[in-house]
Amino acid sequence: MKKSFYRLTLDIAGFIIRIDSEIDFNRFKDLDKLAGFVSEENKHFDCCLTLKSCRPPLPSKKKYHFNPADNWKIFKTNNGFLVEVGVPDKLGEINEVIEFNADYTRGTVYRKKIFELSRYFLDQFIIINLLSRHQGFILHACGLVWNGKGLVFCGRSGAGKSTLLKLFSSEVSSEALLNDDRIAVREYGRQWKIFGTPW
Repeated sequence: MKKSFYRLTLDIAGFIIRIDSEIDFNRFKDLDKLAGFVSEENKHFDCCLTLKSCRPPLPSKKKYHFNPADNWKIFKTNNGFLVEVGVPDKLGEINEVIEFNADYTRGTVYRKKIFELSRYFLDQFIIINLLSRHQGFILHACGLVWNGKGLVFCGRSGAGKSTLLKLFSSEVSSEALLNDDRIAVREYGRQWKIFGTPW
């Protein structure tokens, strides 16, 4: 029997994200995908989240601060931002809402149904937001480390990114194969570094 745990610290693309949960993390189907990103850091974090299983709060006014697509929307509040994630269900309700402070360093994630931890809020918003504030971005690409250098191969779905990574798999260690779908890229000083992601 697994020991219950309700706090998880992740290091993704050099960002430390602490998640405190009302729910035992063993319950999540995608926890094994995050295993390589678990961090022992407990003093510093770039973003601290609290995960709650309940009906999400709704914005008091339906005035969007940012509405890039139908699958998520941002509302300005008195203390920060409210992010609606996903499309409404048949009853017109949203499954997930994240309430952030003004600089996105703290937030509360409200979900009616929770099956996966990292789907939506980690990749689609938090990491992209942190990257954009720290000279970085996510590419639809595969990436690997070759002779001490990071290589990134971009391409649309079906272009051969996964196949290319498989070809390299016999030439490098598994740790050098970063990802075949989403690669984080960040500028450090005068150098660019690439990072694998859980997605």
